[in-house]
Amino acid sequence: PEPGEVPILSTSRSTVPKQIEKSKGPWKDEFLGIKNKFNIAKAFPGFEETQMSAKNTAAPVPDMTRLDNGLKVVSIATPDMTMSSFAFLVDAGSADEVQSTDDTINTGGITSLIDCMAFGPSTADGDDNGETVSHKLYRIGAVDQVTSNRENICYFVDVIQDNADRGLQLLAEAALHPATTQENISLAVEDLGFRSNYMMADILSRDAIAIAAYKDSPLGNYHFPTNMAQMSLHTPENIEKFRKSILYGDNCVLAAAGMRHDDLVNMAKKYFGDNSLPKKPNNVSPARRASQYTGGLYVSQRELQEPFVKLALGYEVGGYKSDNLYTMCVLEKLLGGGSSFSAGGPGKGMYTRLYLDVLNHHHWVESAQSFVAPHQENGILGIDASCKGENIQYLYQVILQEFLRLASDEVKPIELTRAKNMLKSQLMMQLESRIVVCEDIARQYATYGKRDLPEKTCEKIESVTAADIKKMVRTMLRQPPAIACIGEDVSQLPTYEQLKEFTMKKTAEVLSNSPE
Repeated sequence: PEPGEVPILSTSRSTVPKQIEKSKGPWKDEFLGIKNKFNIAKAFPGFEETQMSAKNTAAPVPDMTRLDNGLKVVSIATPDMTMSSFAFLVDAGSADEVQSTDDTINTGGITSLIDCMAFGPSTADGDDNGETVSHKLYRIGAVDQVTSNRENICYFVDVIQDNADRGLQLLAEAALHPATTQENISLAVEDLGFRSNYMMADILSRDAIAIAAYKDSPLGNYHFPTNMAQMSLHTPENIEKFRKSILYGDNCVLAAAGMRHDDLVNMAKKYFGDNSLPKKPNNVSPARRASQYTGGLYVSQRELQEPFVKLALGYEVGGYKSDNLYTMCVLEKLLGGGSSFSAGGPGKGMYTRLYLDVLNHHHWVESAQSFVAPHQENGILGIDASCKGENIQYLYQVILQEFLRLASDEVKPIELTRAKNMLKSQLMMQLESRIVVCEDIARQYATYGKRDLPEKTCEKIESVTAADIKKMVRTMLRQPPAIACIGEDVSQLPTYEQLKEFTMKKTAEVLSNSPE
């Protein structure tokens, strides 16, 4: 409109099709022909059908080949085959360390050191010029990432498919041939110290509750070291000794998304074959020692980034191989939670129980978030919350009450449906990412030796009932609680015996007064 003219907002349908029909232009017949024939489920005229066209809408199934050294090589097709993602998973982590005050046998924190040194300088092909593998990857348009936890270490590379061979070669350099020098160890220890000082409180409390839950067991090992003086005592020799004990074909998986399987196998033989990745050594123990849930209390008095005290309460519920896996994941979404301040739009889980029953009713609670931490055979379901130090004992009662409600009353159908939909939605949205698909394949093959398709996973999620949740919660509450508390002012926290006695008493009352 002209300045000063009131704009007119039209609600009528477009007149373009009618104008075209009245037109006498030479392109009229061609346009109307395409318009009448075009179907969104078919390839556009003039373009070839892609591998994932309407004729092939079923989810692709991974192909798997085992190399002579025992390495599982797995690949899956993706709609866009112009990019490739690789994941190399080592089925070992901080649970495989010997964490001791005896420096002659101590391997505590080596997993974190390997994580910090990943994609640094390598020794492959006599490469000692100091250039990092990350820099080499950047020069071919690739990105790298590494993650580690108590049970595995996983290296990732995402690369243009034209450079896939070089990308996989550099992934092998990073994982199999790192330059483990004293200088690189010192830099990694410095990096670990920085991470420890500035680590988010949520991460610290989840690590702490595992220490409390599995005392004197492999899963009770710390994953994030805090004693940097002890970390500095590690030498290249004992790090390499630890690496050799976990790096062998049967203990690893190489996965790729967006890669033809035959091409992947040929490249894997070059870079991850017998010459680089040996067969299982005779002196390697057959499996890591089983972890036993004990419950317990772990307290760490230290300064956090947030001016609050973190408190986590959790229980053993089983791991990836447990029948409770999908029940615990649905319950984690049903409890939900977050921070007392939430910026942004919808989708924050404001109708989850921890928002409705905790954050909306107790102004002094700064945050309350449910979590599930499954491992292969064990796992913890819990609630992690924060408040000022003087309210810590009241916070414990509030958290416990949420579990007791679940044990006494079945969840409402609308809550259950919402939790299932949220879990399925997040699962499917994450699987839109090629590198997430790649990681999912690697982890499932390391755990199960196969991969469940997303459709089957969604069916298992949908099969969870309110009775399943109630039964699982009642079972887990019969165990001693695992409690972690981190912050500067932890003086108001009762002793473990007091907390355990209070918890077991309240639990017995609820279980005896409510039906199974």
